[in-house]
Amino acid sequence: MFAALVLLGAIASFWILVTWAEKAARPDRLTARSEIEFAALDRHGARLGDGSLATARLEYADEYISRMKDRSAVMARYTGTFEAHGELDYALFFTKRADILAVSLNGNAINPDVLYPRLNGSFVSEPSLYSFSRNAVSPGTNTYTIVIKRSLRGPFIFPGFAVGPSAQIAPAFVFRNLMAVELSLVGIVIMMFTGLLCMVINWPQQDRARISWFISMLMFSAVASVTFMFSGADKYNMAWLALTSLVIVILSASSLFYVANASQRGKIISDRNIYMIISVLFLAAFAVTKLNYIGMSDKYHIVIFMITCRLCSIGLSILAAILLAYELARSNGALWL
Repeated sequence: MFAALVLLGAIASFWILVTWAEKAARPDRLTARSEIEFAALDRHGARLGDGSLATARLEYADEYISRMKDRSAVMARYTGTFEAHGELDYALFFTKRADILAVSLNGNAINPDVLYPRLNGSFVSEPSLYSFSRNAVSPGTNTYTIVIKRSLRGPFIFPGFAVGPSAQIAPAFVFRNLMAVELSLVGIVIMMFTGLLCMVINWPQQDRARISWFISMLMFSAVASVTFMFSGADKYNMAWLALTSLVIVILSASSLFYVANASQRGKIISDRNIYMIISVLFLAAFAVTKLNYIGMSDKYHIVIFMITCRLCSIGLSILAAILLAYELARSNGALWL
């Protein structure tokens, strides 16, 4: 019961923080639409077929996704409108800047406030803001267009977006940028520093097993973060990305699992059972990912593999949290630190 209370407290704290952060990082009406209609374009920017619009539906809380099977469609263009009132500055906010090719307002090209991305990895969530100058905004109805390229993951993915007065949009961009970029980079430095600090301390014999796995977890996690934040698939061989997914992501989560399992009172789960748990989690994660991305071409199987590794690591982290709570209860609270 004590372990269950620890877990419930951790979950409650986690969801309170997530809810607060998500609210602060989401402008009003960010995903007010349940779906959007867009024009599919070929590599030259010409519309395909009879010119009819395709539909992208809201998924995963902040993405509009269309899994078109026509492989000749490599770009997509969405056209929307907003009403401008009074002497206000307006802006267009994106939850992610990946795959965005161009934005225009009333036929004129608009550049993002931060011209070059700081993170250019395979899986990043760096936001983007396009501020509209007062000269570019007309009183009344204004038309804007968003052009994106087909995602590495296969479908067309429009990130969640919102248009409105800059005073309402900009704070959400600043906060989301802080959470997704600045704190992520700081976190990498903290993990590496803590790992190095642990290496130079002469730990008691009974604690060395746990500390060794703890150092491994920190270092693997730091390397995994750097890998996926800065190593874009266009710059690296896909086989290399597959290897890093399997080795770095799984090992970082497995290390956390071993940290939770290493105890002065003896292991909670045997090594043999741990290997079995990791294998079962990997197969389950692969099945879930494969079903979600059914119909994708063969060249995207590597992406399915990468997502599988990440889902597996999430499962291992959840099990590790349960083990840590159990060990905390079993040691009468001696492991709070």
